[in-house]
Amino acid sequence: TVGRSLISAIAFVAAFVLSLVTIIVSMILHSIVALVIVVIIAIAIIVTLSKFFKKDKPSTPINQS
Repeated sequence: TVGRSLISAIAFVAAFVLSLVTIIVSMILHSIVALVIVVIIAIAIIVTLSKFFKKDKPSTPINQS
C-alpha cells in the first residue's frame, strides 16, 4: 500500500542520514587535526551566537525617580 511505502521511504532516509552522521563523527574522532578544527569551529559558533543573542536583548533602563 501507499502508506507502507511512504513509511519505508522515510525509514530509509532516516537510516541513511544516521549512517552518514555516524561515519562523519567517526572520521572526525579518529583524526586529531580534524577534531581540533571541529572544536575550534564549535567554540567560534558558540561565542558568535552568544554575542548575537545578547545584542538583541534590550537593556533594562534604570528607574530614576
